[in-house]
Amino acid sequence: MRILRGIPFRDLLPLMLTLVAGLVAGLVAMPSAASARIILQPLGQVEQVPIGKDAKNYLAVGATAVQVPLVGPGTVTGYARLALSADATEAVPGFMALNGLPGVPDSLAFSFKPSARSVWGDGRAGRPSGGRKFSFEVPAGQHVLQLAGDAENGENLLVILYYEGPAQPAGTGKKAAPKPAKPRVRWVANFSLDVIYNDNILSNSPDYNDDFDSGLYPWKFVNETADDMILAPNFDIEARSKLVDWGQTRLKFKTKRWMYLRNSIKTNTDFHFYLRQYFGKNQSLEGYFHFAPEQYIRQLSDRSPLDDREAPINWTEFRFQRNVWNATWRQKISKKVSVKFLYEENYRYYNQPFMENDISAWEIRGNLTWKIS
Repeated sequence: MRILRGIPFRDLLPLMLTLVAGLVAGLVAMPSAASARIILQPLGQVEQVPIGKDAKNYLAVGATAVQVPLVGPGTVTGYARLALSADATEAVPGFMALNGLPGVPDSLAFSFKPSARSVWGDGRAGRPSGGRKFSFEVPAGQHVLQLAGDAENGENLLVILYYEGPAQPAGTGKKAAPKPAKPRVRWVANFSLDVIYNDNILSNSPDYNDDFDSGLYPWKFVNETADDMILAPNFDIEARSKLVDWGQTRLKFKTKRWMYLRNSIKTNTDFHFYLRQYFGKNQSLEGYFHFAPEQYIRQLSDRSPLDDREAPINWTEFRFQRNVWNATWRQKISKKVSVKFLYEENYRYYNQPFMENDISAWEIRGNLTWKIS
């Protein structure tokens, strides 16, 4: 962090903006994988039931096995539903037996819950349950998948099978409507403006403010007024993308400028950089860096120990620069309990006449959150 000391802000700003632009460009340039899907079709005549506003045909799977040919290797992703009465409020259990594929479970159990959003594609009575998703891998070679189903309410299961894999024999599947392509990078940006009134911008003691008001000590003060209005525009932009299989990656840049309307010497800017990597949905590691260029504190007296004690005291601008970095681990243990661990280092560098005040510090913090309700 010490390498930033003494570099003028006007020289650092292009460097920081270039760094942000480079990282964002890296996210945008990441390739996205796309593959065509087909909807698998059965052998022979099988009842098909339209579901949804787009009337996708689901296979009626009951006690008599439905046979579905397919060629591996590939991945089957399916959704199972069940016909429910219009006034159903309770979940209905059901199961589906699978045969013909090595390494696939013999059966899958489902709990079919009513869904306010699900509708029939042909307007029939009742309503379909919410979809229950399942997925399994198909080994290499030609196979005939056999499906049979049963539910507690006596209805057939309604199943649709999507397949991603090699080309299938003619007549065994139809191309699924392509899913809308998800953007490789999701952008989130915010802008806000704080309007602040501060009646003591230098945090002076009452006696020191009396000295300012008297006008008898002009060498102690360069500020125009003791109070001021502050305009503080704040902008942040965040890029989110799944660069690795572990989970989502987030890159965020934030800046805030504190503009003093009558005392421009106090105007200053903060910069914040965040890089957060998720590992699944419940845990993440975040790196953070904060940089604030030199900002004015007050006038301070300064005299070298080698100077004559009777020599006049010099009053000099007292400024400091702040650098902070930390690493934070967050983990959600349950719906109500989460933990956070943070390691942080903090550096403050003062302008040359007051370098003896430089400080550095580190700390470790832990936090346990328990939501009662």
